[in-house]
Amino acid sequence: MASITAVASPIDFTAIPLVAPIRPLADLTNGLVLTAAYRLFGNAPRQLVRLAYQLSAFDKYVTKPIAILRHLDDPEFLAQIEAVDRFTNNMIAYPGRTFGQLYHRFFRANDLADGTVTVDGRIISLSEITVPTLVIAGEGDGIAPRRAVYRLVDVLENAQDVRFELCPGGHLGVLTGRAARDTTWRHIDKFLDEQPA
Repeated sequence: MASITAVASPIDFTAIPLVAPIRPLADLTNGLVLTAAYRLFGNAPRQLVRLAYQLSAFDKYVTKPIAILRHLDDPEFLAQIEAVDRFTNNMIAYPGRTFGQLYHRFFRANDLADGTVTVDGRIISLSEITVPTLVIAGEGDGIAPRRAVYRLVDVLENAQDVRFELCPGGHLGVLTGRAARDTTWRHIDKFLDEQPA
């Protein structure tokens, strides 16, 4: 691997506001609150995944009708709204075991925040990454806010070059939004152009 680009990739889950209200309840019940639910269903139901995504941008969800009315003459804006709607309407359920591992390892224990995680008895340390790395966060990202993503910069202590860019957009919009081609994708293009062939 010659380089790494991480877009909207949180590693410090204590910095995610959406998770904050769940954590005390999860700690009080030793994680059983969500564990019982995903075990009962066998997964994290697609409706729950969709709701969590909508809650992460609740302000945009509530003001969407007004935004549409204000931009009726902007086909690009309307196409973006339609694309996001199509994406959220087609969310899939997270398999129970996958959701369980994400929930217990990252949401509850915040295992990756210090830059290490143990997988099958083997310690994976992000400090062993030595290649140039570009880290991008979305300015309005409720799922992976700036602080949760920026923590990656702190733990990549041995990478040749670590760059951080804050770009417009939410969790999806930072990569696919209307401004992404002039911000996020320009940073990625520039970063890749500077890497040795």
